[in-house]
Amino acid sequence: MTIDDLRREIDALDADIVRLLEARAACVHRIGELKHAQGIAVFQPGREEHVFAQVRAHAAAGVLGPDAVERIYQQIVQEAKQLEHRLAPSDRA
Repeated sequence: MTIDDLRREIDALDADIVRLLEARAACVHRIGELKHAQGIAVFQPGREEHVFAQVRAHAAAGVLGPDAVERIYQQIVQEAKQLEHRLAPSDRA
């Protein structure tokens, strides 16, 4: 396998990652709408802890490792909260 082959594989993986991030954001958007309709606060610390624990477990045997994956997910979760806040401005604190 050549460097160019591997770079093409990375390009394909990047496209998959963006597609999955968009699918995740669509779910977050729907959750935000439901939270807004039900008067539930955007910030749910227990849920964040659960997400981070899960991704750390998924990454335990990986090349990146749990710390790196958690840092990536911290940004993903931050963007998700911003999306939810835009749907429910009254929840801003």
